[in-house]
Amino acid sequence: MKLFDSMEDGDGEKRARARRLDGDETGEVDRLSNLPDCLLFQVLSNLPTNDVVKSSVLSTRWRYLWKEIHRLDLAYENFAEYNTFLSFVDRFLGFNSESALAKHDSWRNDNVEIPPSVYTCESLVRLELDNVTLADPKLISLPCLKFIELVCVDSANDSAFERLISGCPVLERLVIRRSFCDGVEVLRVRSQSLLSFTHVADSSHDLVEDLVVEIDAPRLEYLRLSDHRIASFVLDNPDSLVEVDIDTVFNLSFERKFDANDLLKRKI
Repeated sequence: MKLFDSMEDGDGEKRARARRLDGDETGEVDRLSNLPDCLLFQVLSNLPTNDVVKSSVLSTRWRYLWKEIHRLDLAYENFAEYNTFLSFVDRFLGFNSESALAKHDSWRNDNVEIPPSVYTCESLVRLELDNVTLADPKLISLPCLKFIELVCVDSANDSAFERLISGCPVLERLVIRRSFCDGVEVLRVRSQSLLSFTHVADSSHDLVEDLVVEIDAPRLEYLRLSDHRIASFVLDNPDSLVEVDIDTVFNLSFERKFDANDLLKRKI
C-alpha cells in the first residue's frame, strides 16, 4: 500500500493530492491521511517528537497536526548540540502553550539541564526525567502536573527539588529513583495533594550520615521506602496511609548520641 506520493508543483500537486485521497488510476489510496484527526493524533503520539514535527511536510493535512500532540518525547542524543536541543524544546512548548500537553518524556543524557520553559508548562500532566540536572529556576508553575518520576536526577541544591514539588499543586504520584551522588542531602516532600510516594535508592552503598528524607503529605495513602543509605526518615501526618512498604537499615553506629525525643518525629 502506498501512503504518500511525491508532490508535484501547481495543478499537478492538487491532482496528485486528489488521487491520493480518493484513489488514483491504480486504485491506490492514501488511507492514513483519510483517518480522522483523533486517530492521526494517536499515531503521532507514539512517535518521537522529532519525527512528529517532520510529519508536517507530508501534506497540507499534516501541516499543523503536530501542534496538537499531547505527548513530548525527546532524547538529547538526537540533537547535534545542547543549544539546538534547548531551542527545539522552547519552540515546541511555545507552540503548544495552550494545548493539552499530557506527557513529557525523559531526556537521557548526563549533565543536561532542563530547559526553563518546562517549569512553566501549564498543560503538563505527566513528567518523567532520566539522568538530567534539576536546576533551581526563579519560577515554577505546573498547575496540571499529577505524576512525576525522577530517575538518577541530579539537583542543583536541596531547595531545587523542594520548590519543584511546591510548584505542583495537584501532584498525586511521585516516584524517585536516586543515584548515589545526586546533590541532595535533605529531601523534603511537602504536598497537600500527594497520594503516592515511592523512594528507591541504590542499596549497595553504606549509610550516609547527612542524608535525610522528610515527608509532610497529609493525604498520602501509599508509601514505599527502599534505601539503606539514609540516616533519618521523618514522616508527618501519617493518618491517611493505607499501604506502607519499607526496606531500610537502622544504624546507630555514628558518633552522635541517640535522642529518644527524636522518636516523636518518627511516626512509623
